[in-house]
Amino acid sequence: MNIYQHIFKKSAEGKKQFAILVDPDKENEDSLETLCELANQHKVDYLFVGGSLLTQDCLSDCIEVIKLHTQIPVVLFPGDNLQINSHADAILFLSLISGRNPDLLIGKHVISAPILKEAGLEIIPTGYMLIDGGTPSSERTKNAIPVPKHASPATHLIKRSVNCSRIGRRGACAMELHRTQTARSNTGVLVTTQILGIEPHEGHTRELVLGLKYGRKRMNARLLADIVVDSITWNDFNVDVVTWAPTTTSHQHERGMDHAELIARHVGVLLALPVKRLLRRINTVSQTGLDRDERLISPEFVARPLRRHRNVLIIDDVVTTGATFLAATAALVAVGAISVVCVAPSRTV
Repeated sequence: MNIYQHIFKKSAEGKKQFAILVDPDKENEDSLETLCELANQHKVDYLFVGGSLLTQDCLSDCIEVIKLHTQIPVVLFPGDNLQINSHADAILFLSLISGRNPDLLIGKHVISAPILKEAGLEIIPTGYMLIDGGTPSSERTKNAIPVPKHASPATHLIKRSVNCSRIGRRGACAMELHRTQTARSNTGVLVTTQILGIEPHEGHTRELVLGLKYGRKRMNARLLADIVVDSITWNDFNVDVVTWAPTTTSHQHERGMDHAELIARHVGVLLALPVKRLLRRINTVSQTGLDRDERLISPEFVARPLRRHRNVLIIDDVVTTGATFLAATAALVAVGAISVVCVAPSRTV
């Protein structure tokens, strides 16, 4: 019976199985010996061996030491198509199904197929999903953005209205405020606008926003951009240019930056999209400190004419009523936008 069959047999019998992941970069001969002793003692079923980077050429040595001290099957958990070693018992043939990197879905499999054929390893087809743990990982360098940590696909794709039903602790809406509306432009074109506020304006997200706006912690812009990109990738929006809802001139001078612009520029880098200054604010009234009713009085914007990029992504830091986003959208539609997606990493509704 091979490892694949053994896994399914145990599952059919309702028996749980226990695997330990070993990163060769983080182990030495002594620590591996200790790990094997503990694995034997606690009846571990499989030892998965692999890592995201493998900065040292130590995969073979790691497997050799493990084989000296235990009979537990060694299964490769490869972080790259080069992490193949015939001394292992099997390999998880991983397809990263939570991201949009074609190399990690199928591309590297094609490259490694002839090597695997020669290696004689048992090949176990495996779907692999990355869930965001809140800490940047090497997977981001591979354009493999994790599934957002706070949502299952079912909640993350719910289209929320302004009067969304209240669920969960503190009466928060499920994961996102997601409002969609359609209207005709003055030229008769049907334009779709979507407004998303991703995480409640509290806790860590609120600290990131306030630290960026008032503490000049520019690195927070990248962390907020990660939240935005996760949502855009998961929702599969069609956008071809990134812009932002500019703050007032007085706030830019006071803070030494436009915080929404900083977030937008990081979003553009992560999505490999152009970032353009498409909007100009023509009134100077800030919405900071206003209550909900006062915020319904929209700021006013004018937009630069759009020539090529007409599916626009607008970034802001926080959404409350959506008045800022709607005013910015109106300005863009007037100059030729055919779809507008408005995203803020934080929401107060």
